[in-house]
Amino acid sequence: RAKREALERLTTLLPAAIDALPPPAPPAQLYSPPPAIAGYETELELYISALRRDGLALIWGDAEDALTLASALAAQLQSRGQKVIWHAAAAPDVEPRPGLRLLQTLAAALAAEGDHALWGDLSDADAVPLVWHLDLLANTIVGRRWAVVIANTHYLTDGDAVQALDVLTTAREQRDIRLALAG
Repeated sequence: RAKREALERLTTLLPAAIDALPPPAPPAQLYSPPPAIAGYETELELYISALRRDGLALIWGDAEDALTLASALAAQLQSRGQKVIWHAAAAPDVEPRPGLRLLQTLAAALAAEGDHALWGDLSDADAVPLVWHLDLLANTIVGRRWAVVIANTHYLTDGDAVQALDVLTTAREQRDIRLALAG
């Protein structure tokens, strides 16, 4: 009888214990840059110089070339010891909610550094970003000194993406991050 009562107590406490657990850790490939690409040394030095000087690098041109250059820039920055957060937006037929995906990338990077609050709220595929999520992002990105490299920016057209880019732009203006945009 005592075993049964103990088992019943455990059964009633189990859901609360599971709810109290943090969400699973985000996969590193969600925000890690792709492998290094050879070439483009002259262009990369120009973009790195712009990041040092202004905290901003804009890579424009053919979408495929811009993606390749952004990828090479991310790998180069990482090889120089910079913490790089990588995001490549996908076409609308592949990713119908590009803003949520960008926020998930940033939340995963924060979670990898021990700040799980945003990841806990946005890790689900059907998550709905709210204004306070953007406020939380703005407050937690302060002082990170990341280089955030975002490729295929021409796909970031929904409201969530625009608001996330606004938070990143503000962080860049305050010199909390360096921002490279390609598209």
